[in-house]
Amino acid sequence: MVPLNSTLYQFKKILVTSYSLEFDEIKLSQEREIPDYYNSRIIKELPINFNDPITISRRFNSTYTEPEMIINNKLNPKAARCFRVIFEKYSTNHLMSKEQSHDFTSACLGTISKRYDDKVSLLYARYDTDHDGFLNADDFVTFYEDAAR
Repeated sequence: MVPLNSTLYQFKKILVTSYSLEFDEIKLSQEREIPDYYNSRIIKELPINFNDPITISRRFNSTYTEPEMIINNKLNPKAARCFRVIFEKYSTNHLMSKEQSHDFTSACLGTISKRYDDKVSLLYARYDTDHDGFLNADDFVTFYEDAAR
């Protein structure tokens, strides 16, 4: 419990520690957002209803910029690492079958019951470089590199 004679700023500092957020990410609201210019006010002086809960949420900083997916005509190394980790999750012995590709595609799209035979067939026709019916990690990453262009 925060004493009512604390400032909104002091309350937010407690939330930063408790929720592992940056100070400018904290968003408090009841019926509407409690503006940051109230930070210097004492909590008991805020125009809020003390019988209603305050919602704590994360404000996403608008200064965030997405990293480039293609750097020097190659897939961003961080993205390539992520795709390799994903590949290993859905493959067996470093090879991904068409069935595993269906599982991966369904998980991405949230449609577990739907099959994507046409899309998977096109994927394998183009990216199964050794034509063995399996994708390897390089094939998988190449697909995402091409898709990012």
